[in-house]
Amino acid sequence: QPLPLPPSSTDEFVLLYYIFCYLFFPVIIRQLPPPPITPPPIIIRERPPIPPSFTTPQ
Repeated sequence: QPLPLPPSSTDEFVLLYYIFCYLFFPVIIRQLPPPPITPPPIIIRERPPIPPSFTTPQ
């Protein structure tokens, strides 16, 4: 019976990172104070303008 290949350290780290985020991110969010009402301006600035062909149906 061949032994399974040991995962590389980066893959192991990424897997642990995703598990940590998946398990503990809701807990951390619940313990944080509520975010400010004003949205960050980066989201508005990075949103590209919609071309007219998408807004008006042909």
